[in-house]
Amino acid sequence: MRDSAYYFGEVSQPRMQQLLRECAGGDWQPPFERMIREMKYGLYHRRYALSERRASWWPLLAFRPGMRVLDYGCGWGVMSFSYARRHAEVTAYDLCQERLQFLQIRAVSEGLSNITFVRGGDAPSLPFPDSSFDLVFLIGVLEWIPTSFGGSPLEVQKHFLREIARILSPTGQLLLAIENRFNWYYFLGQPEDHTHMRFISLLPRPLANAYSRLRTGKPLRNLTHSNRAYQNLLRGAGFDSARTFLPISDYRLFNRVLDPENRSTISDFFTERGTSSFESLKKWAKTLAAPTLAPSFFVVGRRKASVPSFLEELGQALSEKFGGREPNVHARLTRYQVTRGDAILFGFKLEPGGRGFIVHIPMNNAANARFIFAGQTLRLLRELSSAIVQSLVPTPPSSEHLNGIDYFVQSMLLGHPATRFLRNGKLDDSSKAHAVSFLLQLRLSNLDSGDNESGWERLVGSDLDCGLAIVERELGIPAHEIRTQLSKHLSARKWPVVFGHGDFWAGNLLLSDDGQKLLGVIDWDRAIPRGMPLLDLIHFLVYPKIEFGHRKLPDIVGETLARGGFEDSDQPFIESYLNQMRIPVSRDLVRAFIVLYWLTSMGVSRSRGASESLFGEDWMRDFVTPASGWLPDFVRGRSSVPTPTETL
Repeated sequence: MRDSAYYFGEVSQPRMQQLLRECAGGDWQPPFERMIREMKYGLYHRRYALSERRASWWPLLAFRPGMRVLDYGCGWGVMSFSYARRHAEVTAYDLCQERLQFLQIRAVSEGLSNITFVRGGDAPSLPFPDSSFDLVFLIGVLEWIPTSFGGSPLEVQKHFLREIARILSPTGQLLLAIENRFNWYYFLGQPEDHTHMRFISLLPRPLANAYSRLRTGKPLRNLTHSNRAYQNLLRGAGFDSARTFLPISDYRLFNRVLDPENRSTISDFFTERGTSSFESLKKWAKTLAAPTLAPSFFVVGRRKASVPSFLEELGQALSEKFGGREPNVHARLTRYQVTRGDAILFGFKLEPGGRGFIVHIPMNNAANARFIFAGQTLRLLRELSSAIVQSLVPTPPSSEHLNGIDYFVQSMLLGHPATRFLRNGKLDDSSKAHAVSFLLQLRLSNLDSGDNESGWERLVGSDLDCGLAIVERELGIPAHEIRTQLSKHLSARKWPVVFGHGDFWAGNLLLSDDGQKLLGVIDWDRAIPRGMPLLDLIHFLVYPKIEFGHRKLPDIVGETLARGGFEDSDQPFIESYLNQMRIPVSRDLVRAFIVLYWLTSMGVSRSRGASESLFGEDWMRDFVTPASGWLPDFVRGRSSVPTPTETL
């Protein structure tokens, strides 16, 4: 170590040392949460430090249990922990002593003994023998290497990559995650990520150096490159092949991966954004430009080009299982998505033939349990339902296994998500009509079930209990008072039991090319086989306002209470649904249902939502705190016009 006092982090060194003292007993989560609450962008930093979704690029590499992995510049350790949980032998390598100490505490707490922690990173040669590793990750690292050494920044990077190639086995692979020098946002004036200077990466290197000297007194050393330049760097360092993938929105936190060698993954992504002729023209232009102007890249370098990635092996396994005896059948990737439910989703189509499949790889035990539950749910629904409903829901997924990884595969339904037909983030009447029509068919009396009416509390059960407990703890309003007010409007009758979807929103409805026909309803992992009516429809109408309108659910609930009904564009569909369910429509009933939806949504998020929803103040700020303006009046039986919540 040339500088034993080196420190880098999102919080000050004294604050990080305080965290370590507070974690000395081994329980790291409460002290970490307290530190996160002090940070300006707490939710972002929590995800950045803990979310295993950040490591969802791993199928781009080869994978076998027991592989030797180097996480160079491991930072908060997301990649190290992700691979350790998959039984790899991991070396977490970083220059910051405090971070390594924190990761050691985490590893002991989580029972992971297959991570070795090594401090280093400021020496010109790596302290590992030849062929020490099967995989190496450089996540936001390469651009910083020249800042530790003198000489030409480009030559420093070349020497470093040759060192990486040296310590890799003859069949080893490298994952490089890094910004694009020609990021399209830089052309729009966004400051460059490392220097925070506008347009500097777009300039020829001599001009960029002069600009940097003028602004900072130092030459530019944080070099990023273009797609082609990264590939050339890796090949020049001793890699047989280099292949680029595009993380959307960038490599730090992404939910899609596009493949420039498989243009349909790019065009299909942009197709989801609109249907007009102008949108089609933009799709064509963006498909061509994406490999050049994407914000950042994943670049996979292989010492031997013939070594397949896990994703390639998965496609081969699907071809062999479902391709039958047909010669030359191969599975073409159509979609690579990181879902809100902590799973990696792949879409494949067999060619020739065009038969499609969806593959889910759960990231954790909770996600795995949801997919097992979804299979049970779909089998039950298909047993109960009519031929119409059966034609609109997927077949239950089958559980498969490859190289120590569990995954679920099911047939792909045709159609486009209804989000494609949104206009300014709003649903059209056709999509709303499709939603009402489908949900009416999920009434259990229409599904040949004998017990088709029930009291409201039996139908909402633990989800309501969880929501009430959160509100009582955070807002101090007794749960029994809220329950009493709900009971005034919901206990007077028994309610028709429905087969609840649990996450019924536009992204889970598949429509025809023109949006006029419902072709399928997907993602049943949050289903409620005996559920309360109307809640799915409320979610369908409200969720676009949250997802695309950036509204907070409690604010929407407060405004609905004040009006005594939904917005004019939504209220007719609420009334149509209730009328066809033979439920009398009243303002008090609508008020009770919108509050019930809010409470049960919190319960669903906590019990069956993504792991990231289980943390702290950001979640409370969006789901709970704004309700303090209207909930006391609801409990007293009054309605009031809420004050809009300030956006933080």
